[in-house]
Amino acid sequence: MLSGMRWKRLIEYIGKTDATIQMPTVVWEEIKRNYTKVVNGLFANASSAIEKLNHHLNFRAPHFSYWGARLELSGQPKALSVADVVERYLSFVKETLQLKGKDFVRWDRSWFEEIIDRAINRVKPFGDESDKGFKDTLLWKTILSLANRPGFKDGPVILISSNSKDFGDPQEKGKIHPALQREARDLGLNLHYFDSLDAFLEKWAYDAMAVNASLMKQVFSDAMLKTALGKFVRPLLRKNEAIECNIFFSGINYKFESEVPGRVAVRASVSGYVTNTLTPHEYLDFSAEAIYKEDRETEKVSIENFVVPARREYPNPVWPEEDFCSK
Repeated sequence: MLSGMRWKRLIEYIGKTDATIQMPTVVWEEIKRNYTKVVNGLFANASSAIEKLNHHLNFRAPHFSYWGARLELSGQPKALSVADVVERYLSFVKETLQLKGKDFVRWDRSWFEEIIDRAINRVKPFGDESDKGFKDTLLWKTILSLANRPGFKDGPVILISSNSKDFGDPQEKGKIHPALQREARDLGLNLHYFDSLDAFLEKWAYDAMAVNASLMKQVFSDAMLKTALGKFVRPLLRKNEAIECNIFFSGINYKFESEVPGRVAVRASVSGYVTNTLTPHEYLDFSAEAIYKEDRETEKVSIENFVVPARREYPNPVWPEEDFCSK
């Protein structure tokens, strides 16, 4: 049920970064099949227990006006079936792991000829001494197909699998097999491998998990945000009004993006309002997406999106006698 601490930390990591989980359909179908097997077992156990209980309920005791009873697991109004339970569980997993339609990666029938060739020639992740490894190879081909998706060559791709026998380097624990690394690199993928979720959280996700809003605010100050917002807010102000005095933030959500040596990037979703605008005596709400980039000691804040609601027109505005914080 994704309730363990490591899963909670992974979900927190996804929320704090721009990382997404890519779900191969071969894995998703296996999840569905395995969970269906579990639920079938639970229903079978429940049915057996109810039948045993019915054996003790199905008797008559006229002295107590009791003429027997029988419990039913299914057949009642709104009763759940195995399929209902499985579908609700899959929906829960999608929501918890923040999986969107675009995050499901399908396998391609055109791969089968290559997979057969890999099996014959014992190419990883097929085993060296057997042709077992069809699903692992299908999974590996799915990972390699990310090279054809926009953006996946621009950042790291993480593979977490406890199957170190087929994916791992036999000479160095915790590393991916050199042949697989070369194959990914030749396609332009910056692939990193971890043999457990704990190893990923400790060695890769630690920095992002340690980041908090107070630290982000030190790096990404309100003053920097106001300066970056200046060119968008200026048209909403009178000529002599100071931008920094008329922008107010009602909420800022920071998101630490993937860090590489010499480069830090932080994204912020900003909401707030502008006062002393061209709509006199009112304030104007706005929302924006801002990104802070620190690249080899050079700092830059840019606004990627700025939105204000539709404004009412004032053909003959009446301005206040004094402008607060004017320059």
